[in-house]
Amino acid sequence: CNIVLADLSRTSETCSILCSELLDLKGSQGGGINLQHFNVTDFAQVVGAVSKTIDLFGRIDVLVNNAGIMPDSQSGFMKPLVKLDLGHVDVMSFMRKVMEVNFWGTFYMCNQVLKHMQTAGYGRIINISSIAAHSGEEKNHVYAASKAAVESLTMALAAKEAQFVKGDSMAANDITV
Repeated sequence: CNIVLADLSRTSETCSILCSELLDLKGSQGGGINLQHFNVTDFAQVVGAVSKTIDLFGRIDVLVNNAGIMPDSQSGFMKPLVKLDLGHVDVMSFMRKVMEVNFWGTFYMCNQVLKHMQTAGYGRIINISSIAAHSGEEKNHVYAASKAAVESLTMALAAKEAQFVKGDSMAANDITV
């Protein structure tokens, strides 16, 4: 079992600790852990990271898209829609970033990894969503919309993309937390 951990937000020290903990959990199963720092919102970096993973391990069997951001209650972005200042650069910039990380990052990763899974004839894609996609999150509109987009993408992958793999060896699922 090989694990590739991609994390942009942690320091190298906390990533090293996490890698050590994962190695302890893996025990004697064999395989290794590769830590990559890349930005899922940068398509070229996604292409490079997926390529590096294929070069290192020869295939990708499971993709877990867990990158996500949301505003905290102190940020000033969690307001009813009519009270958001959409003319303010910081507000629009942050809302775009939420969509870029939560939806486009997931989209880019699925786009690049799915190609390899279809060639290999096997793969599992797990996209992490949120109950906000269903509840509408009154003061967190963009986050809720980004997670609803992830769920819609996952349903489309499961219905359409998996058909290119024989049997039931390809699956795309969504976990709502």
